[in-house]
Amino acid sequence: MGDRRFLCFCVMAAALCFAGCDEEDPGGTDAGSDAGGPPTPRDAGPPPIPDAGPRDAGFDAGPGDAGVDAGFDGGMDAGPFDGGLAMTVTFPPRDFRCTAGAMRPCVTDQNLRTESERTIDVTRDMPPRTYTYAVAAWTVPEASVGRTAAGFNIDSLDSGDGSTAVDADCEEFSQDFRSLRDPGHEGIDNAMQGLVGTIEGLLDASTCPSGSAAGCLDDLIAEAIADGTFLVLIEVSGVDSFDYDESVTVALYEGSVAGGGAPMVDPSGRLAPGQTFDTASTLLAPTPADIFDGRLRVRFGGRLVLPMTPSLLLPLQLDSPEVRATASPTTLELGVLGATTAVDVLVTQVAAVMPGIEDTVRSVLESVADIDPSAADPYICQRLSSGYFFDAVSASRR
Repeated sequence: MGDRRFLCFCVMAAALCFAGCDEEDPGGTDAGSDAGGPPTPRDAGPPPIPDAGPRDAGFDAGPGDAGVDAGFDGGMDAGPFDGGLAMTVTFPPRDFRCTAGAMRPCVTDQNLRTESERTIDVTRDMPPRTYTYAVAAWTVPEASVGRTAAGFNIDSLDSGDGSTAVDADCEEFSQDFRSLRDPGHEGIDNAMQGLVGTIEGLLDASTCPSGSAAGCLDDLIAEAIADGTFLVLIEVSGVDSFDYDESVTVALYEGSVAGGGAPMVDPSGRLAPGQTFDTASTLLAPTPADIFDGRLRVRFGGRLVLPMTPSLLLPLQLDSPEVRATASPTTLELGVLGATTAVDVLVTQVAAVMPGIEDTVRSVLESVADIDPSAADPYICQRLSSGYFFDAVSASRR
């Protein structure tokens, strides 16, 4: 099976590389919200978007007031301020693990933190405010040593190194990982990372910004951020503490530079903080979220369509994305985004730039897809998982 997967990677990478290297124009937006839901042992989710699963079980944070007085300098939101008085809050469980000693694959149905560990005396540090950030770095990490990865546990399963059982379905067969930025979060699903090195190895280095194929995908994204074709704004509303806040909302917008052109960058070429951007579109509608021990945590229920060119050879439509980042008034750091994309959508995306290879692409993707086993054939999954790292700087939105 390993040899078959390697061959498939090479075939797909070569096909996609020749198909998309000259594309230039991004596009596409959508919106969504998260309904939440109770814990379930296994939830591959009905197509086209799997259910949220156990990570946001019991999440009932109230809606916020996204969009009011947006800005990195903390526009004042409507709402009372209790002058720093503490209130005891039990935060919802968002990290799960297998029962101690269980053999992989195993269902991740045990809370990583006990209820007492999630019960916090929350202090309101300030009146509720809205903060806006612009994504300054977005990377697509490839597979690393030590079974660590970007992303989240999407299928409520930790398959470890992957099951070798004859009756293992595609989720159990696929290897899972540990979170690199959220300790204790296990069973990370990220099948896309195994394709990154292969794709970059087949790229023409002369088409890469640095002149090297290694890291070319990240370089192309950095170039798109710097020239203004990939401007993503993250807006967090209702914030009254950056330590613990049980009820904030998060929305994503596509930004644009007023009058067109490129945004300002610092001497290193990275997006400069403190800029004001126009709102080109809503990527994901305001969704309930929280801040726990400094980490902003949200799971969207809709579809994120990245304003990215297909030549980047990456999934452009990300369903039910989960996002976490360490939040401050001026930055979002150590950000992680994980999601899935339907195989059907990826086939259509590739066929749009290279018609006639749909059957080949579908065969390759179905051999590596790791989420949502098909009812007709549980050895074949209908979705491919992916994970990304990001950082964001202060901005304003209008």
